[in-house]
Amino acid sequence: MAKKFLGALLLLLPITCLAAERRELEICATRDGIVLLSVKVAGRPHLFILDSAGMTTVNSSLALSQTTGRKTSAVTAFGVLTESYGLARVTLDFGGGYFVTTDVPIHDLKAVEQRLKRPIGGVVGYDILRDWKRLTIDREKGKLILER
Repeated sequence: MAKKFLGALLLLLPITCLAAERRELEICATRDGIVLLSVKVAGRPHLFILDSAGMTTVNSSLALSQTTGRKTSAVTAFGVLTESYGLARVTLDFGGGYFVTTDVPIHDLKAVEQRLKRPIGGVVGYDILRDWKRLTIDREKGKLILER
C-alpha cells in the first residue's frame, strides 16, 4: 500500500513542478528607493512605480481613448490625493509574454513626476500583484521576480 501511494505521489510531483510560474521583470530603482518597471501601454514603453499595497493606475498624460465617465479618487505613492478622470481598459505589457488587461483609473500624476524628476506612466499595484504568492526585488540584478 505504501509503495503504491509513494508511486502515485512521484507521478504527481512533475505536474506540481510544472504548475509553478515564475516571471522576471526588469526594474530600475531611484535614489529614493522607489522601484520602477518598464511597462508598455499601446505598444509604447513607460515607467510605472511598483506599489504592492496601492492601486494600479495610469497617468492622464498617456491620453487613453477608452475611458468611462465614472470618477474615483485615490492616494498616490507620495500621499497626494488625486481625482480620476474615469476608467480605462488597458493592456499592460510587462515583457516576456506577460500581459495583463484590466480596467484602471486614470489620474493626474504630475506631482509624482515632479518629485521623481521623470515621466511616469502609472502605478502597478496590489490588484495586479495579488495573485502572485511571492514577490522578490533583486536590486543587484535589477529584477522583480514574481512566483506562483
